[in-house]
Amino acid sequence: MRFLKVFAVGLGFGVLGTIALAVFLYSATRNTVPDRHLPDGPTLVEKVREIARLETLDVRAYKKLTYDVDPPANESLLPSLATWMKFTADPPVGRAIVFADVHIGFDLSKIDENSLRVDDDVVTVVLPPLITTVELRPGETEVVSSNLDSQQTAELLDRGKWAIQGDVQNDAALAERARDSAKKSLRNFLMVAGFRDVVFVDELAPLPVASPAPAS
Repeated sequence: MRFLKVFAVGLGFGVLGTIALAVFLYSATRNTVPDRHLPDGPTLVEKVREIARLETLDVRAYKKLTYDVDPPANESLLPSLATWMKFTADPPVGRAIVFADVHIGFDLSKIDENSLRVDDDVVTVVLPPLITTVELRPGETEVVSSNLDSQQTAELLDRGKWAIQGDVQNDAALAERARDSAKKSLRNFLMVAGFRDVVFVDELAPLPVASPAPAS
């Protein structure tokens, strides 16, 4: 039986992101008092990219899984027979509950002029794709039953890691929560810097093309 369980949800910035945010807010505050001079598009892009990674959701997850090892292929008949008899008598199989910490966030270093636009005191933003990082907790992993060797056990844990990451990435509810948290954090971030509004879109609208000057 294969399934994913997620619990202990938390929100917040990563440490580096928090430091970069504080530096930018201090700088933005100085720029906005008393003349409220707002950074232009390219400057704001650089400031947002300084945050680097915005971690908006941290979850603890576990996955129950079974790992059956296939017999190795061998072209020689005698070794193949011996291997087949060994696998038939005691087939390698492992059953475990794998625990992990999952960090869901955004790589804001991907923000550029094609994903952020300043129009007076309004900022329009296209969020980059979500990124998911899985950190296994070997000390909490519970081996239900196993006759795997050390290499096969490592493969079992690796399969658990990728299975958890795949399930989290396919969880629409978690993705929506992460996006909502990112929008709230960035909106606060930019409005403290002096902008009146922040709009999130899937794609920036094309800039209007300037009409050619009439011939004299």
